[in-house]
Amino acid sequence: MRWAFRKWPGMVMIMLFVLVQGVHPAEQIKNREALRWFNKGTRESNLDKKIEYYRKAIALEPKFVEALYNLGLTYKKKKDYENAEKYLLRAYTAKPDKISKEIKLSILYDLSFIYKKLGRLKDSEEAVRGAVALMPKKSMQAKLYLELGRLLYQQGRYDEALVELEKGKDLLPEYRGQFSQMIELSENMQTLNQLYEDANRAQKAGDLKRARSLYEKIYTRNKTFRNVDRKLTELDSMISRQNAESLMAAAVRQAEQYEAEGKLELALAIYENLQQSHPSPEIQKKLTALQEKYRQWKLNQDLLIEYENGVSALKLKNWAAAVYSFEKIMAANPGFKDARRKLDIAKRGMENAKVETLLSQYYENGLAAMKEKDYEKAQAAFEKISQVNANYRDVQALLQQVQEARAEAAESEKPALQTREATLDSLYQVALYLMEQKSWSEANVVLEKIRILDPGYKDIVDLLATTRTNMASASKTTPSLKAGNTLASRLLFWGGLGFTLVSVPLIGMFIFLPAVRARFYLLRGNYVAAAQIYEKLLERNPGRLKPYPVLADLYLLLGRRDDQALNIFKVIVRLKLTTKRQEQIEEILTQNYLKEGNTDDDAISLLEAALKSETRKLQAGHANPTAETPGE
Repeated sequence: MRWAFRKWPGMVMIMLFVLVQGVHPAEQIKNREALRWFNKGTRESNLDKKIEYYRKAIALEPKFVEALYNLGLTYKKKKDYENAEKYLLRAYTAKPDKISKEIKLSILYDLSFIYKKLGRLKDSEEAVRGAVALMPKKSMQAKLYLELGRLLYQQGRYDEALVELEKGKDLLPEYRGQFSQMIELSENMQTLNQLYEDANRAQKAGDLKRARSLYEKIYTRNKTFRNVDRKLTELDSMISRQNAESLMAAAVRQAEQYEAEGKLELALAIYENLQQSHPSPEIQKKLTALQEKYRQWKLNQDLLIEYENGVSALKLKNWAAAVYSFEKIMAANPGFKDARRKLDIAKRGMENAKVETLLSQYYENGLAAMKEKDYEKAQAAFEKISQVNANYRDVQALLQQVQEARAEAAESEKPALQTREATLDSLYQVALYLMEQKSWSEANVVLEKIRILDPGYKDIVDLLATTRTNMASASKTTPSLKAGNTLASRLLFWGGLGFTLVSVPLIGMFIFLPAVRARFYLLRGNYVAAAQIYEKLLERNPGRLKPYPVLADLYLLLGRRDDQALNIFKVIVRLKLTTKRQEQIEEILTQNYLKEGNTDDDAISLLEAALKSETRKLQAGHANPTAETPGE
């Protein structure tokens, strides 16, 4: 008699087949008509007809276990898992006292599969546990323990999964690899689960930084674990709200974070912007300390590279190159690592080397440095040769050639330095004149430009303090704003901007037009969200000019100086779009061009415009010496 088993992997299915083959329904069923329909069903290949024949057998014999079981398997083949479950359960409970362990084992195993397909992992787990208890041989239990471990793993019950996997891992050698893999997965998820619980507790306790750190560890190891990505987003939002007491405080914390992460350039940019927009001794102190830290970091990076060059030269017994590298390090930082000891090693190597070999090494190093246009290194090499043997090959000619190249390079740098010095001196004279005229606001603008170009230039720090003091005094004593007054214009601008942000109608909160949403965010002080809306508007329609000035103002409020912000500022200048912060935008671009050493048309135009602006102000001062200034 043939049973319609489903295809089951491995030795477990083979064992179940052998066990169930020993059960003959003819020995248990006396209704011959029911038995006839059952046999007809086992021989039929068409699944729908098989179902029909088995159902007829069951109608004649409702507790026909084998017919119920085969009907359940046939439904399973058709992927009708609800009916498959129904008839397998009837088979299991039809004759609970008379059904054999083998039949029960087969039914439980198939039920486990069906429950898994239906997504009822808990029921699938219970079925497998029942099958484990009925399996006569321990070797056959291995597959069941593995399946049970998988079910528990899928339910997130990693501790229990590990218990079951440990029970079965040594039962059958062939499955050790699969057990090891599942154990490793379970242990990993157990660790992630513990981290998640710790993070959740930290979040509830208000320790948001620790919670985020733990969630970040989870995200690094498994980005899809539970809802860790949403948790990170939620925490970022909470931390942002917590740290949003003021824009300046938030910017300082961001700078400190960048500094902690080693992103010193970004931190410097924030501090420089803050000191420009909100000067204070505290920010200046932080900026000065960070500038020194950055200088030390850059020096340390250069020394590390030179150190590696020296170590490589030592390994190759290139004593000359090693001595050059370590002497350069010692000149900059005598305590750097073990540079002194390695320099001694290199010098001893030089002493022990033959003079000809040593000179040859210096010679090759000098030629290589010349090829790379490192004339300083080349000159050092040729001078070493000249000290030992002035007539060595063509070293004198090469030394003269290198010295001339260095002199030419130095001369080529003078015009740029002279031009920059002339620019600074010109601006300085303009500032002094404006201060004599008591045009404190205009003088302050010129002095700020000088500070951007050279923070330590002459006595601009003292002059800036003088102009700011007089500007503050003028603001207290002047009862009204007059036409043509630059300070008044600026106050009107800031007042106008504040009025615009505050007076947006509340009904705009419920309108979903992008521009209205952007104004709503401006009202709420959420400049980041407003900027994102205008960015999307420009992505969809780059030719639309209206958003550019608004987006530029937002970037200035946010203190952004990244590439995207600079590109927007460049569009404002190139297209001559109207904005009340035109001067500040030009100053930022000018500063950026000077830092990068850029000499393209935009950079030259901006620098020329800055000089022309100062010249016009100076001429206006001569033409109308009695004009009222903010300080009067």
